[in-house]
Amino acid sequence: MEILILLALGAAGVALYRSRIDVAVPGVQAPNAAPEPTRPNVVITYEDDYSYGSGATYTAEDVDYMARTLWGEARGEDDAGMKAVAWVIRNRRDSGRFPSSIKGVVTQAWQFSTWNATDPNRAKMLAVTESDSQFRRAQSIAQLVLSGATPDPTGGAVHYANESIIPSSSAAWEWIQTAETRQKIGQHTFYTGVA
Repeated sequence: MEILILLALGAAGVALYRSRIDVAVPGVQAPNAAPEPTRPNVVITYEDDYSYGSGATYTAEDVDYMARTLWGEARGEDDAGMKAVAWVIRNRRDSGRFPSSIKGVVTQAWQFSTWNATDPNRAKMLAVTESDSQFRRAQSIAQLVLSGATPDPTGGAVHYANESIIPSSSAAWEWIQTAETRQKIGQHTFYTGVA
């Protein structure tokens, strides 16, 4: 089944987004479609880029990977908390210290727990669709952050953690104590200056 999505964002200077998404439906074989092993029953074909008046360009794949990560890591947060996590992803991509793509950043081993093979949230995150209101919200926030249409509330943070669930005897607690900047937004604390 082929779904054509057209999205015109209303802000001045914001360009049109057009994409074709191929969806594998159980029992229906799309021609030449092979499902991705990480996304059961879903095949997404990314065709076009988003382009904004600010000159920022990003792909539908960038939005999808960021939105899935936001859904898995921060769907219980308000918009401010979800935007802050999105900015950590973008800051990492832009830093030169992490992979240079959104997909590379969020799927880097042991960086975003929702992508870890042992995370109980992973299967849900991979299967989530636009019928989920929190996923639609995550997609919107991903587009805002990737386009630069919303400011970075983290001050350039490339790390964050929910300190309330990290044991003080863990390795994560050690790097938290050496971080330069700490800013709490929602349930997460955001850090810069982590070696």
